[in-house]
Amino acid sequence: MSQAKVSMPPIYGKRGMSLEEELNESNAYYLSHGVAVIHKKPTPIQIVKVDYPKRSAAQIKEAYFNKASTTDYNGVYRGKYIDFDAKETTNSTSFPLS
Repeated sequence: MSQAKVSMPPIYGKRGMSLEEELNESNAYYLSHGVAVIHKKPTPIQIVKVDYPKRSAAQIKEAYFNKASTTDYNGVYRGKYIDFDAKETTNSTSFPLS
């Protein structure tokens, strides 16, 4: 008897996190070696609803972006200001801008 494979919907949470972790490690190295000062900018959100199932475990249930997001990182390298986004793709031959 063969079993049919069930197709799972794509999971969109945590996309690009491995790239961001690598960027953060690189930026820590640059800072500790005096090469550059680059920081990740926080995402501006407004928390609306929080549940407290346990005293030590708050869960954000509803939140909204305060304003349009800007770039992910900014800083100074060799006296020049830099500002950039972190984007990742599984496409090995191109980087589709859509």
